[in-house]
Amino acid sequence: MTQMATEPSNSPGVASAENGMVVLDGPDGTAITMTVDAATKTGESLIAAAEKARQFRNGDAMPVPEGK
Repeated sequence: MTQMATEPSNSPGVASAENGMVVLDGPDGTAITMTVDAATKTGESLIAAAEKARQFRNGDAMPVPEGK
């Protein structure tokens, strides 16, 4: 796991398809190019992590089962 930035960003990343690859442009000039498979897995992982974070923020202390 990498170290978190000082402050979390409220700006969403923007994904685009270019030449058979997926480019994710993030806040503060961050950008990454991924294969289709890597982008799919990243998207699924981001959604799962956001759901867990939202439940934590809403006071739900129960862990969310993987795959939900």
